[in-house]
Amino acid sequence: MLLYLSLFKSHKHTRKKNISKILITSFSGVFNTSRFFRENTSDSKAEFWTSACFSYARNITSPNLKESPVKREFDMAVRGVAFLISAFIAFMAADFSAGELPAGRRIWCYYTNWAQYRPVDVKYTVSDVDPNLCTHFSYAFAVIRNNLVVPYEYNDDNSTFNIGMYHWFNQLRVSNPKLKTFLAVGGWNFGSLTFSQMACSPESRRTFIDSAVKFLRDRNFDGLDFDWEYPANRRGIKEDKINFAKLIKELYEAFVEDGVRRNKPRLMLAIAVGAAKHVVDSAYNVPEINRFVDFINIMSYDYHGSWENNTAHSSPLFSGKDEKGDSRYWNTAWSTLYWLEMGASADKINVGVPLYGRSFTLYDPQKNGVGAYAPLPGKKGEVTRTDGFLSYFELCQKLMTNGKRVYIPEQKVPYMVKDDQWVGYEDQESVVTKVEWLLQKKLSGIMIWAIDMDDYKGVCGRGKYPLMKAINRAMNKQVPPTEPGVLHTTTTVNPETGFDLKNEFCKSRPFGVYASNVSCHHFVFCMNGNYFLNECPRNMVWSSLVRNCRSPGNGDC
Repeated sequence: MLLYLSLFKSHKHTRKKNISKILITSFSGVFNTSRFFRENTSDSKAEFWTSACFSYARNITSPNLKESPVKREFDMAVRGVAFLISAFIAFMAADFSAGELPAGRRIWCYYTNWAQYRPVDVKYTVSDVDPNLCTHFSYAFAVIRNNLVVPYEYNDDNSTFNIGMYHWFNQLRVSNPKLKTFLAVGGWNFGSLTFSQMACSPESRRTFIDSAVKFLRDRNFDGLDFDWEYPANRRGIKEDKINFAKLIKELYEAFVEDGVRRNKPRLMLAIAVGAAKHVVDSAYNVPEINRFVDFINIMSYDYHGSWENNTAHSSPLFSGKDEKGDSRYWNTAWSTLYWLEMGASADKINVGVPLYGRSFTLYDPQKNGVGAYAPLPGKKGEVTRTDGFLSYFELCQKLMTNGKRVYIPEQKVPYMVKDDQWVGYEDQESVVTKVEWLLQKKLSGIMIWAIDMDDYKGVCGRGKYPLMKAINRAMNKQVPPTEPGVLHTTTTVNPETGFDLKNEFCKSRPFGVYASNVSCHHFVFCMNGNYFLNECPRNMVWSSLVRNCRSPGNGDC
């Protein structure tokens, strides 16, 4: 500011022109430094200040050697003042980190301990993690042997000559003191049988619980993320549903007792749960387990994939216009609302979003829409090396080399087509749409699988962690809420469940979808005698013939 006053006094004949120059340059600088921050930093604001200022300073203080020395000196001074103004404004307007989310909101991330085995230039370890992008972090995975919690990877735990990854993972709280860390036990590859055997008797459950408490405390975790996929499924037994509820209750009680004994905050308890209706019904006594868990991570993805013979998106927000039968329920919105209706608390739910795509190899590349015949999985990525699967950082590079993005408007997600490859995935638009939807439903959290699949190196031109940063920005917004469980509410809708308990329409009707008595543009979802009013997409009406929404000429509600 002193420099500005000096300029104002010393150059009376040019001050009007140069005041304008300062302002114009300043506003240009706001844009440039803000863009620099969004695209090039995933670190703290202090590091942003240093990086952004020096980057912009290099651009605005380069002298024009053809001008006179006095003119060059004056221009550099003007631009320097403009830089200070713009950098200050850009700093004040910078994106919030996850640690600064509105109260109660969560971004739950998973770190995978096998990403360290990727090729050298793209391997992912704890040192690559930005702890300010998440509020809660799960380390995946530990396993169970002889009813005891044990590490899985050779370098998870401390050894005689090595400080383990658990230690460094929990050190993330030094950079983000508000971060909560969890140890995830289980996972898809671990299966269900070992969980089932452990949960079947009070004695084996006690052994596991005592082991879990000691393991978590000794390694300084804040809680347990229990990932049994799934009780009463995948070689489990019918009694798993009852035993799982008992185990969760006993874990909670042990965590409370341990906290009192140590005079410390108790360990927290999260569960990762299935999204499909048949899994929810067979595996979980939702009201009972909801009493004792702190968080419910709904794995609302992998609804479709290369195990099927036709292309379909793995994580749609809503159902597709041509979906029939049970497939109409294979989407994020339906799964989330079903968990709510079954008794889960809205403030405990974290809605799952994948940072990867499920891919297919098309039989005929010319027939490449949703539902196209694709009997083979998509080609494996060079980094993740799994058939039918691509991380976001792999597929975004394909989008940069002639991959075609196609948006599915009714499902609010994109897919990519390149030659004979078809990939349904999430991008910045789709993850923001999901965040806006869950906030409108008065839900508090989103769950990310997994942070190491984002473009964490910024190779695709959108900066580092483009999906995670888009999620953070969206979670910081104030979104007008609607009632949970409804798309369009009426005065008789129950504010806790979203279902119209007074409407008699569904009292005598079985579970299913029906034409509405409101209008042809609406349809009714009946579940357990409750009434749930939905609206067809714009310019579409309900057809009882196909039990779906379609164009008005074909509607027959």
